[in-house]
Amino acid sequence: MVAPLHAMNPFTAVLGFITGSLVSLAFGLGVVLLVFAALRDDNPRFGAELPEAELAATSEFAARHGIGDYVLCVGRLETRKNQLMLLQALRNDRMPLVFATGGFTWPDQQAYADLCRSFPRRAPTLFLGRLDAMELASAFRGARALVMPSWEELPGLVALEAAALGCPVVASS
Repeated sequence: MVAPLHAMNPFTAVLGFITGSLVSLAFGLGVVLLVFAALRDDNPRFGAELPEAELAATSEFAARHGIGDYVLCVGRLETRKNQLMLLQALRNDRMPLVFATGGFTWPDQQAYADLCRSFPRRAPTLFLGRLDAMELASAFRGARALVMPSWEELPGLVALEAAALGCPVVASS
């Protein structure tokens, strides 16, 4: 049985990942790199008891940026993260696309970042810098999905954060 990542709490997701990895290794299906992150109950992005203000902030994120439903992508703009493919895939879609880029671009990736920022789409595309923890949490809660189209990276902490807040995660493998 495979449960969607967004239906699991972070600990279940990590345990499922570890179990799946061990099965893969036992049957010679490949090598898996495991990354462990401390998921703390006092982190407002993970706590089950979120303040009412944060729950209300879900709609505030969309209202503040003038969008309704949206797809979210979190990470620096760089070739290995493959955001250009996401832009191409959603080129004619009417769903807004929000990139939370962290506000940093490696110098050798500037041309790629510029290409992403200038890519023409039918719907709005927003490029935001670093979001504080509360704003990122509200972005996860309000997004139709977090999309991580990376060529080289496994879904990591960002996917767990989104899933813990009930955001469906679509990630490459």
